Parts: sequence; structure tokens; C-alpha cells
Amino acid sequence: MSDFIRSSEILRTENLTVSFTVKKGILKKAQLNAVDGVSVSIEGGTTLAVVGESGSGKTTFGKTLIGLIKPSAGAVYYRGQNIWKMDRKQFMQFRMKAQMIYQDPYSSLNPRKKVYDILAIPIRVHKLVDLEQEQAAVYSALEDVGLFPAAAFAEKYPFELSGGQRQRVAIARAMVLRPEIVVADEPITMLDASLRLGVLDTMLSLQKRMNLSLLFITHDLGMAYYIAGTTGKIAVIYLGSLVEYGPASEVLKDPLHPYTKALLSALPEPDPIKSRSKELMKLRNMEPTDPTKAPPGCKFSDRCPFAFERCYRERPLLSDKGDEKVACFLYDVPGVPISPEKPAKRRGVPTGS
Repeated sequence: MSDFIRSSEILRTENLTVSFTVKKGILKKAQLNAVDGVSVSIEGGTTLAVVGESGSGKTTFGKTLIGLIKPSAGAVYYRGQNIWKMDRKQFMQFRMKAQMIYQDPYSSLNPRKKVYDILAIPIRVHKLVDLEQEQAAVYSALEDVGLFPAAAFAEKYPFELSGGQRQRVAIARAMVLRPEIVVADEPITMLDASLRLGVLDTMLSLQKRMNLSLLFITHDLGMAYYIAGTTGKIAVIYLGSLVEYGPASEVLKDPLHPYTKALLSALPEPDPIKSRSKELMKLRNMEPTDPTKAPPGCKFSDRCPFAFERCYRERPLLSDKGDEKVACFLYDVPGVPISPEKPAKRRGVPTGS
């Protein structure tokens, strides 16, 4: 990997934008900005949890980050180099070091291949080891994800495995190339609740052992905190735009953006006494906005209970608020502290209905 700068920053995006043209009916077409001007960075050995509702652009962002989708604008930098300006050799090196774990273990594994071949093919493509060492590398990857005995699992087809075992094979396939960064796209959503924690703990163990950078995509803020912990970061995305970004402990303890607050308020309360009195944040519209019809100003303005005139006219920019960044006009007055609990009241803004 001598072609790349050795630095603590593994990946960085600058104003990353991915647009698609989608059909709306028989004759009409519309522009969909699945990712809209997102700028983040990921340091070596750290975790960035990307959270948001379904359809917010999380998966498209993750795929673009590792070169599976070419951006419409902006750039992705791997160790300081734009991945779309690399030559073929450099891009292959990057793709070896940037892997993805998909959400559905039932469709992400080739049903016609044995587990051994599923893990061996990436090794052969990238010529990672000699043929004599291939079996040892495959068996080691299976054992790393808790599949024992490795020899028995290597000879099975995906249909012979349980859902949890399939996802562990998918994790092993990503890890067998010894990557530096892995994008995990809701890797536990399709698993039984009893299996989820075990899979997460396996990923955290591998991350620590391999000094792995992890981009964890989820709609569950509880899982985001579990995987990001006290040292990772959280990026909150709404309709393709980054609305809040910062240390996981800060964002979840003291969220700034109304959308983040709404996501937190929707988490189930395990205490039965508290759950009786807990109220959801009252959004003006509980259904996500059609991404092809986003409001001209703040994309969240048609749902936000704190929206005021400026929100409908201008798009808020991401600005620093302590260790966090937030894109919201409720926090844009220098020197004026805004209470996250009652921002509208402090600004004299109607709370909506």
C-alpha cells in the first residue's frame, strides 16, 4: 500500500452527492438526491454510526464511500487520494481495503457456492496468499467469526446454515482480505433478537484486534450507541442530508437537531412506569417526506414542530456547536445559548401542532 499516504484518517468525503433520475408515473421523471452534500471523516480504528429512517440515503452513502457507486458530485478520499482519480491498480488496492457487510444474509451469499469458495474467491482475485496458504486463510476467517469447526462449515452451502451463521460467513468474507474499513449495512436487522448481540460483539472484537475502521448503518439509535460507544461518532442523515454529526455520547445525551430528538423519543422505554408517561415528540407529519419532493428550505421543515419562516426559505448549513455539528436555524445566533428542550420558546418560534 505504498501508493497511499499513511495517516490516521482513513476515509473522508467532501460534499458527497449522489443523484438519480426516477420515474414518477408513466411519463414523468423526477430528480432524487439520495446523498446531498455530505462531508464526514473516519479515523483509523474508529466507528462512525450513520442513522436515519428508511429511505434517508444511508445505504447509498455507504456504497458510495467504498466505491460501489460513483458520486454525481463531491469526492471520496482514501488516505488523501480521490478514489475516482486512481489508476486501476490503486483502485483494486483500495477495494481490497474497503469491504461491505450487507443487510440480508439470505441474498448476499451465492447459493451455488460452498462457504469455502465464497471466502476463497476474494483471496484469489486479490492474490492475497499463495494457493498452499489459501485453506489456512479461509479457516482462520471462519474461526475469527465463531464458526467452529471451520472445516465443517467450509463444506456447507448457504442454505444449510441458519440466518446467524450466514451473516457470520458474510462478515468472514469481508474480513478475509484484512481490510482497513468495513461498511456494515444494518447487519443485524434480519437476525433474531437473540442473535444480534452476539454478532455485534463479534464485530467489535474483530475491530479491536484488527484496528478496523467501521461505518455502521442503522435506524436504531440504541444499536448505534452500542457499536459506537464512547469513542465513536454518529452522523444523522435525513433525506440524504447530514443534519447532526459528532461524538456518539454527546449526540445521544444532548441531541440538538429536532430530527435527532424525534428519533430518540421513538425508542421504546424498558421501564414500565416511565413508559406510561413518556410522550413522543409531536411532529407535524409522522410520515417521511417523498425524497423527490423535499421542501425548498430545510428538508425537515414540513415535519418539524419548531419550523419558522426562514426554515421554509433557506437551507441550513452544518455549523459547529461545541464538539457537535448541527444544521438547524434554531442554533445559528452567535453567543445566544439555545435550550435543546425548548428551542422554539427561546426564539419566540411557534411550536406547531
